[in-house]
Amino acid sequence: MTDDGELEALLREYRPIGPPPGLRNQILNAGDGAIRLRDWLPAVAAVVLAVVFYWLAGVERRMLSASMPAASPSDHKAAFIVEEPLQP
Repeated sequence: MTDDGELEALLREYRPIGPPPGLRNQILNAGDGAIRLRDWLPAVAAVVLAVVFYWLAGVERRMLSASMPAASPSDHKAAFIVEEPLQP
């Protein structure tokens, strides 16, 4: 196994090269530049579905919390008494 210094010296001999000079122009000229609505429809549909389900979950939470009766103070006291250990 080589040490780090030898590896760095070996890697210094190689230079990264960039893309060919004409590649940027080929990529920019390949598209017509028009933004089509159909390209964005799947993303828009996903966002709308996420918002609708989030809203429905909130409505369900409110309905559940409204339908559950609040515990009276006497229930808390009874639960506390039951949880106390028995005295010998």
